[in-house]
Amino acid sequence: MRLTLFLIFLAAFVSCSRINTPSVFYDDCSGSPLILSDGIEVSDTLGYFSYKMPDSSWLPQRYLGENTTGLTIGDISSQGHWFFFNASHSFYTGEWNWEVEQKNVENDYNVIETGNISLLGQERPYNIVHFHVDSPQTISFYVTVLDTLKKSNYTLNLTTDYDEEYKSRICEMKPLLESFRILD
Repeated sequence: MRLTLFLIFLAAFVSCSRINTPSVFYDDCSGSPLILSDGIEVSDTLGYFSYKMPDSSWLPQRYLGENTTGLTIGDISSQGHWFFFNASHSFYTGEWNWEVEQKNVENDYNVIETGNISLLGQERPYNIVHFHVDSPQTISFYVTVLDTLKKSNYTLNLTTDYDEEYKSRICEMKPLLESFRILD
């Protein structure tokens, strides 16, 4: 009887610990077909950041708002899947509070997964957001990069169409995210 109770407790503990453990699928991505060694470096309008795109078919689109500058590139695969990468820059005031920011994201969006990844030499939080009201539905992998000295916030996201294979497409775009650089 004790052994049975112990096994039930152990199974429940393992199940609960898996629920609260953030996924790290992104760190395990490997073998992307996107090769950026001959890619084209692009930057935002005001020169805050840059990244590489594979070739000119990715059609960069820059935008400049009152408090934000951004750059989006995208392509559609031969199977009809969307591949988009967006980076934006804005300034913030006061002290950055990760907990408050995360709660705001979870209140405003349909966050289906959170975790941490290594990017630019630091651990950074990520969110996967499912935009189920879009038609077709999309899914975005968001990462925030802070420059606390300049009080700059960089939001990076990889977006694709939503289906059961979305994680593999996010993994395919990993080199785009890793090519991101903050400019001086």
